Amino acid sequence: MRSVSILELCLLAFLCMSMSALRLSVRDLAFGIALGLGVISAGDFALAVGSHASLTDPMQFLNEAMLLAVLGLWLPLLRCPNRPASLCCFR
Repeated sequence: MRSVSILELCLLAFLCMSMSALRLSVRDLAFGIALGLGVISAGDFALAVGSHASLTDPMQFLNEAMLLAVLGLWLPLLRCPNRPASLCCFR
């Protein structure tokens, strides 16, 4: 599991470094999804490195909270992908 997380983080770093060559902006849907997956893989990596297998471990709760936060951030992104950021806020 650690090697998969490291590979995902390296792919995210490559995407961030080559954003201008790929003509991606921060508001692009592909970048938002990739960033969310990178945050999830960073949480999985921290969980694999820093804790033992227990469902009541505080790191497990932190990992689940990060997963819910990413899903909460994806909702507005998927709801209005082509509008400017000022129009995408919840009202």
